[in-house]
Amino acid sequence: MKKLIGKICVFLFVLVFAIAFINVGEAGSAAKAETAETTAPSVAEVQASSNVNVSGVITWVDNEGRAHNASNVKVELRNMNLVGSTSLGTTETNTEGFYNLSVSNTTFLEHGGVDIKLRVYAEGGGANVVKNLNNTHYVERDDTIENFSGTSLTLDFQIDPNNYTSDSDKEHAEAFSVHQAINLGARYVETKKGSKLDTIKVYYPTTEKTTCFNSKGIHILKDDKNDWDVILHEYGHYVADYYNISTLSVGGNHDFGDCNNLKRGKADGMRLAWDEGWATYFSISAQLEMNAALLNIKYVGDLKYTDVRKDHKIDVSLETPDILYFRFGESNEMAVTAVLFDLADSGNINDENIELGFGFLWNFINDTQCKTLPDFLDALFLQGNLSGAQKREVNRILTRYDIAPEATYPNNNGNYGVSSSAPTFRWYKNGGETGTRDKNSTTVYDYSNNLFVLEFYNDDYELIYTTPQVQGDPNSKTCSYTFSNAEWATLLNLADGVVHWTVKAWQTTDYTTGPYSSEYRTLNVPKIHTLSEQAAVQAEGFSAQGSEWYKFVAPSDGNYIFYTTGDSDTYGELFEMVPFGSSSTTCMENGSDDNSGDGNNFRIEYTLQKDSVVYLRIRGNAWRAVGSYAVYAHHHVFRYQYVNWKYHILKCSCGATSGSNCFHEFEDVDPNPLEPGKYRTCVKCWTMIKSGL
Repeated sequence: MKKLIGKICVFLFVLVFAIAFINVGEAGSAAKAETAETTAPSVAEVQASSNVNVSGVITWVDNEGRAHNASNVKVELRNMNLVGSTSLGTTETNTEGFYNLSVSNTTFLEHGGVDIKLRVYAEGGGANVVKNLNNTHYVERDDTIENFSGTSLTLDFQIDPNNYTSDSDKEHAEAFSVHQAINLGARYVETKKGSKLDTIKVYYPTTEKTTCFNSKGIHILKDDKNDWDVILHEYGHYVADYYNISTLSVGGNHDFGDCNNLKRGKADGMRLAWDEGWATYFSISAQLEMNAALLNIKYVGDLKYTDVRKDHKIDVSLETPDILYFRFGESNEMAVTAVLFDLADSGNINDENIELGFGFLWNFINDTQCKTLPDFLDALFLQGNLSGAQKREVNRILTRYDIAPEATYPNNNGNYGVSSSAPTFRWYKNGGETGTRDKNSTTVYDYSNNLFVLEFYNDDYELIYTTPQVQGDPNSKTCSYTFSNAEWATLLNLADGVVHWTVKAWQTTDYTTGPYSSEYRTLNVPKIHTLSEQAAVQAEGFSAQGSEWYKFVAPSDGNYIFYTTGDSDTYGELFEMVPFGSSSTTCMENGSDDNSGDGNNFRIEYTLQKDSVVYLRIRGNAWRAVGSYAVYAHHHVFRYQYVNWKYHILKCSCGATSGSNCFHEFEDVDPNPLEPGKYRTCVKCWTMIKSGL
């Protein structure tokens, strides 16, 4: 009461003094100056009074009653007086919620102690959370520290919405959950860029129909005040707009399960999917990198995108996704989110063999300023310095989220090469939805992948064969390509035991996007061993219906003998190209044999020119199982050797002979060449032959 009476007296004195001062005319101007001089010492005495150092910790309480430090919020100390209150000073808490502020403990009206009131604003650290009239949300401590005359003061404050009864006061307190979510995103950007973004205005609760980001700022519905994933998603839109990696004008109604191409048309659908997908990726990656799980706030810092409202709940795991949200390929926002997430994270659950890192992806997207998923993928393959294995892993991820096709047949790691016909390859088209834009439309649009080729690679992932283009059928979810026997034989000749294949797809409705390559699959085809003169090849044999292939390149012109040794019943066949399956129709003329060698081994003799290439197939007689054997290729240099006065024969120095005996040949023409007793020289074996002997 004494303090109040004192304040009233001071106030009346000042009021009377002011009235008297105003009533002084020009004649009293000198007196006014004199009065000013005489009062100056008392003002100086007030200004010279000591300060008070006020510090403390500000906390806020989440919707489950857990308290957390209020990072980067504005703290103001106010002096309460008879005519209202005045600011003594402001500061901002650090990331631990701590603040420290030194203020004067006296004013012009009060000497010997101010009445201190603590006020905290949902402002600072890159965000300003306001009501729709642009008034920043704030709360105050209930108590006032009256007539404080000390030099230091500790004022802690806990902001708990449950402590307020009016809706307006509750909203003021709830605004701090919104602010702290935005503040985490702002601090995350600062770690990436080295500086803070401009402060964004956040309207809570918004009068917009939905939580969103637009040219005015971020708008948060009352139902979303505790959904940090959603709040940070909207902040992600602001970040993307700031760094020019989005198309803000797209906007509009959308949902996680939408094929935006079908719903909006491809021009807007692709950009919308990227904008929304990247914003969700930003939300989750920011929380993970900032270790937000340590805050122990429900749904914060995990691997899910969660949006909890009165009428529904979205709870999507980015590591084990529900297929509902990923079935619409390139224009589905959650598919975009999941692709970015799998490229960045370690993939402990999905076994992705790629971990580009959140930092790499942040810089790459900012540097390339991509605005659609195809733009991003093109840039990543061209500028991302990915290894071959990493590029193949990207294909696996694109297949997983229905962006690329999914191969279904032949079975992965299956064995092919001995069959009655060339195989048929089948795959799911994926990539988008087919349908009408709205209920009243009859026009059908196909936004699934609709143009394909099959690509085949050798074991070193070098491209060896590409099929012609295949057009997709909008009335079918699958597509196929059947090889002709000739095509398959061509591929087998280029392969070497193993081929890897992928389906490359484009989407050509409205304009072309892609290509998107499916996950690689592997086929085991006949392996072709190298056969040379220098050494035999020892084989362990093969089971029934099996065979082994050998490639031989003739080092020079001449006759060659191909044969096996061992106890097996082998059958040999020579081909100019590897045929499909078990067919023998393209076997070289006189190029097959069963038992002309030792025992039950084959023996084939063939004349080849230098650099000629032949393929030798060894199988069991009648395709029965074969045990171990050794296969040889010998180059025989045959010369004609004398047999008798009538014949000579082709014989190699190793003792091998070729063909049967043949007549001697002479240069001169004699009507009676075999006249007894006459000598002549054979031009083949160069032997002097005496006729009749």
